[in-house]
Amino acid sequence: MPLSFNFTNTPKDGYVLVPYDAKRGAPLFDPSLGYGFVRRTGTMPSRDVHTDEIVGSSPR
Repeated sequence: MPLSFNFTNTPKDGYVLVPYDAKRGAPLFDPSLGYGFVRRTGTMPSRDVHTDEIVGSSPR
């Protein structure tokens, strides 16, 4: 069964919540959690992922 990820501040049934921290930014990949953003792509040649440009949604 494929996983569905939720990048919003609103919980959704059946989705894994990917929390955004205003101080640390987008979460980096954590194998123990099974999700997160990588620092470099898997393309050839690999490229940096600019996670500082990933922003969270504003609380309403």
